[in-house]
Amino acid sequence: DMVESRERERERERERERGKAGADFDLLRGIAIIAVVSIHTLHYSNNLSTDITTLFYRNGINFAVPLFLVLSGYFCANFQSKQNFLHFLRKQIPKIYIPLLFYSFIFTIVLYIHKPISINIALIKIFLCSTLGPYYFIALIIQYYVLLPMIKDTKSCLIISFILSCISCLIIFYARYFLKIQIPLILYAGVFPVWIVFFVYGVYLSNHKVNINPHISIILIFVTYILSNVESYFLFLNFSMIGDAVTAIKITSFMYSLAVITFFMQNKNFISSKLISDIGRNSFGIFLIHIPIIILYSEINTNSLFLLFSTIISTYIFIRTCRAVLPVRMLYVLGLSG
Repeated sequence: DMVESRERERERERERERGKAGADFDLLRGIAIIAVVSIHTLHYSNNLSTDITTLFYRNGINFAVPLFLVLSGYFCANFQSKQNFLHFLRKQIPKIYIPLLFYSFIFTIVLYIHKPISINIALIKIFLCSTLGPYYFIALIIQYYVLLPMIKDTKSCLIISFILSCISCLIIFYARYFLKIQIPLILYAGVFPVWIVFFVYGVYLSNHKVNINPHISIILIFVTYILSNVESYFLFLNFSMIGDAVTAIKITSFMYSLAVITFFMQNKNFISSKLISDIGRNSFGIFLIHIPIIILYSEINTNSLFLLFSTIISTYIFIRTCRAVLPVRMLYVLGLSG
């Protein structure tokens, strides 16, 4: 009885910490979605092209997807521990997949009007999360949901996942650069082995604390950031493709992302912003609709900062307005229910 009582008390303490983390992590979600939008504005901007600025800028914000995956792993471990696994899947997968299908059908119709494509190909892209490039993330998260029972919050599982992610990076690197294979985004960014270290790290952090001196964390961030830029520079020199050179899917970028995320998780209050936190609470909706908004604004001005701020502000206002006037079921379909 004493043992059970202590266990219940420890579980209650973990629940209190997770509740507080939910509020703290809204800020991190806000930072992550702003970084995601920043990455995608590069494709439509005129002042960041094939120069050194792009290299430094893009490598600096490559923690965006890894940060979202760590946060997903953290909270998925919490949810899955409380309920039947099949119930978890029935609840969580439709919550992200139904809005994906809704927007994918809408965007496919718009694209078809401008440039007709095969209906079969369009449907395949819709159901395989490929209508818009960033939608690979939904396929990725669904895979991690399914794999969750096999992911343990142990150091050995974390090390194995890091090795698996590194091997995946090397395979993709060899296939793309040396074999010259044109791999679709969904097949190299949307498969679970590539990013698995980050989801597993989130699961690990749900029950463990990583204590690193903040000064050491900053040094690690700086060193890994330099390594990431050096690798990107040599990739660009040898292959002349700036987009591939600054990709987040490279080992040095993964090391940098882990360093940044570790700092964030230990210092959640290093900055405070109600606006960024609220943007974080609406990050899924922003993720779903930001690409068409960027495209629309790029017809007006292709300055990267203009695209970033106008897209974030517009999507944020749109989502807040929808949440104020639309019924709950419609918000669910739109991915705006929170």
